Amino acid sequence: MFARRLLIACALALLAGCKLELPAIDAGTFEHHFMVGGRDQVATGSLSESQVKALVAWLQLHPGGWNYRIEDTGPGLLVYLKQGGVPVLVVNIRAHEVKARDLFRPITPGERAALYAMLGPIPGQ
Repeated sequence: MFARRLLIACALALLAGCKLELPAIDAGTFEHHFMVGGRDQVATGSLSESQVKALVAWLQLHPGGWNYRIEDTGPGLLVYLKQGGVPVLVVNIRAHEVKARDLFRPITPGERAALYAMLGPIPGQ
């Protein structure tokens, strides 16, 4: 009986979705992977304080709707959010979803465009 209740509780927790918990963040860098002439290209750079704050604000405004999934995904726009120079969260902005840790959140094309716009001109966009 206990095992059944535990199983039901776990299933309900998974169905409810996951919440992204944010660590303290004070800086960020990016790594953008894109194709040119059939070849993978990579552009890297640092984010300004305002760009970091904008992305953190977006993540804070979207704490729910994340789904837990263990999956190795190809890189899109990788953003390394840091605290004291140490990466504390990697955000992978892809065509139709955002990945942070093992959490995925679907995004619309408009949300993706807004994320790219808030991060400023990114080479290879």
